Amino acid sequence: MREVSAKTLRSKGSNSCGCIRNELARLQGPKRAKYRVEIGERFNRLTVLEVESHLRIKCLCSCGNETWVTSYMLRKNRTRSCGCLRREMIRDVAKAQAKHNFSTNTLYSTWRRLVPACTKPGSASWHLYGAKGIAMHPAWINDVAQFILDAEAEIGPRPSSSMALDRIDTSAGFVPGNLRWAPRGVGRRASKFTVEQDEQAVRMVIEQGMTQRAVAAHFGMGIDHVHKVVKKARQK
Repeated sequence: MREVSAKTLRSKGSNSCGCIRNELARLQGPKRAKYRVEIGERFNRLTVLEVESHLRIKCLCSCGNETWVTSYMLRKNRTRSCGCLRREMIRDVAKAQAKHNFSTNTLYSTWRRLVPACTKPGSASWHLYGAKGIAMHPAWINDVAQFILDAEAEIGPRPSSSMALDRIDTSAGFVPGNLRWAPRGVGRRASKFTVEQDEQAVRMVIEQGMTQRAVAAHFGMGIDHVHKVVKKARQK
């Protein structure tokens, strides 16, 4: 038996003596148990520190921040961090978009050409750079955006289409403080093997029967360069 006011009855503020609420709680019990979490459990980047209720759970993020979440959000994988994961994802997307935007910059094609030339033996231009000890600044090898930003901060945008990126000291690599804009062809002429070396490579392949790979290793040339000069000699 329960006493209620006429106003409560007319406004339907009370529908039973309380049995309906108890019945709903009984039915929801197994559902809540499904989302129950224990102290010490780990969900993605979050580790449970304290459980006040299924609606208020204190967690420690792997980044060191603490946050409050619900058991439902943890069990359903809706909350995976304190917010740091989302910020990282946004930063990665922004970086990818920046890289795409930089692809229209003339230094983008320069970077794509120089990285293998300085780091990958056997690439088409390895004999011009990497084989001679010409390296690229480590921070630029995997980050074209940083390469372009640093280069333009140091020497400014390309002044005209007749200019190309070059090194001040041709015996040093592509590093901060050693960059300049120079007329096209200046840097490549300073890096190329001599005509005599090319002719000697051709003779070693055609007359002595050496493989192109062996000749490339002998001179420190790229295999593509040897193939090119030998093919050109045979066409004469």
